[in-house]
Amino acid sequence: MRTDRIKGLLPIAVFIIFVEFLFLTPDMVTCPAYGYSEADLKTVLDTDLCPRCDLSGADLSGEVMTVADLHGANLRGANLQNAWLGNAWLSDANLTNANLKDANLEAADLSNADLSGADLTGAILSYADLTDAKLIGAKMNGVNLDGTSMSGADLSGADLTNAYARPYDVKGAKFTGAKGLSPKQIEELRAAGAIIDSGAAPVPKVPGIESETGGLYPTVEENIDKLLKTMACPGCDLHGAYLQGANLTDADLEGANLSGANLQMADLHKADLEGVNLNKANLSGADLRDANLSKAMLNDADLTGANLGFTDLGGANLNGADLSGSNLNHAMMRKTDMRGVKGLSPEQKEYVRGHGATVD
Repeated sequence: MRTDRIKGLLPIAVFIIFVEFLFLTPDMVTCPAYGYSEADLKTVLDTDLCPRCDLSGADLSGEVMTVADLHGANLRGANLQNAWLGNAWLSDANLTNANLKDANLEAADLSNADLSGADLTGAILSYADLTDAKLIGAKMNGVNLDGTSMSGADLSGADLTNAYARPYDVKGAKFTGAKGLSPKQIEELRAAGAIIDSGAAPVPKVPGIESETGGLYPTVEENIDKLLKTMACPGCDLHGAYLQGANLTDADLEGANLSGANLQMADLHKADLEGVNLNKANLSGADLRDANLSKAMLNDADLTGANLGFTDLGGANLNGADLSGSNLNHAMMRKTDMRGVKGLSPEQKEYVRGHGATVD
């Protein structure tokens, strides 16, 4: 009889314990996988300076953080899709499982960073420092690795399908079991000192990928021809291109590599140059009125006498650029980095400061 009574009370006891669990330990039930610090998030959004801070799981999609200091930061699982992190300091950062789709990480310092499991689909990593970085199992479809330093990096199991893989230094980099590399890329990487075993799965040859001259990618000359014929070459490799005096009004060059190009006296009125690489380019006397140069890289560019009236320079990096005699009337400069810029008059310095640019 007593045993039956105990058995009858057992379901009630279990229910009471379950309710107490729900109300006494809410964190165990509702706690998210990542928990960033609100104070750290505010700091990085306000100043771009937050080394070793906790931003795990934070939503930083589309944020402009060029030259940001985030070394040693915890960005595990963070959403950085379409973020602009050119020249950012991210060494030793934890970026495991982060969303970096279409992010601009050009010339960023990612040495010794952990990007294992991160989604870097379509990201720009040209000229970035990935020395000793971990990219184990990372999704790197269509990523741009032009001029990237990758010595000692671990890309085991990474998916590099359609990647533009022409890194500067791959000595000792591991591509064990990497997917999507073409036979030509495997050959070139191995010859440059990368470690690629037979497990690296080459991508099958697809008609239409090769250039007219038989190479894996279109040549700069082929891209110049395409640009002049169609006024559109987004994401194209045009480094060192000779385009002096060219009429490129309304041209679509978003994300293109024009580093070291000669665009002296070129007409780029209303051109789309968002995120373009114009480092060390010659733009002296160029007409850039109403052009979109937001988030562009213009380090050490020659802009002497250039017309930048009404140009969008938001988030652009002009470190060391020469702006002697340039016109900056009504230019938009939110978060523009103009440290080390040469040739600005006192009035121009006052103007750019007042419109959100950082200048010495």
